[in-house]
Amino acid sequence: MLNHMVGVFRLSPKTFEEVEYSKSATGQAAIIVAGVALLSALRNGTLASGSEERFLTGYFLTTLVWTFISWLFWAMITYLIGTALSGSKATFKGMLRVIGFAYTPLVLSVIPCAGWLVGALWSLASGFVAVRQSFEMDNLKAAMTILAGFAVYVAGSLLLGFLVGRTLPLISF
Repeated sequence: MLNHMVGVFRLSPKTFEEVEYSKSATGQAAIIVAGVALLSALRNGTLASGSEERFLTGYFLTTLVWTFISWLFWAMITYLIGTALSGSKATFKGMLRVIGFAYTPLVLSVIPCAGWLVGALWSLASGFVAVRQSFEMDNLKAAMTILAGFAVYVAGSLLLGFLVGRTLPLISF
């Protein structure tokens, strides 16, 4: 798992091909998403309170749950668009694995100031490589596919943030 995570940071196409076909990687992808969910939830619970001395459990729980839901949405939208554009025989479980591993760079969000931005952009780049390799498509189609899935992820985060009354989106990075 650690080798695959390092491969994700390196944006290694071979890593995403291995993850896509490895049935044992599904649990590993879930562990990565759980780690990102926990880090994001801890950060959002603290940031929402406006103080490190106070912690808001509602924001913590909402972020925790949303991170897993967003993983499923991002993988599903990416799978549906990718199969339509490519005609590939890629599987939803394979897409779930590679998108889960594409969450790896989001651990950088714990770095103050720009860590969330670097992690988000790196995660998006990881998703691009994952989609390109999984669907064996050209760069333009891969970019359109991953951006559409990511847009649904961000829109859902913004909507959820609005619904829970938070001025900042509850994005998991």
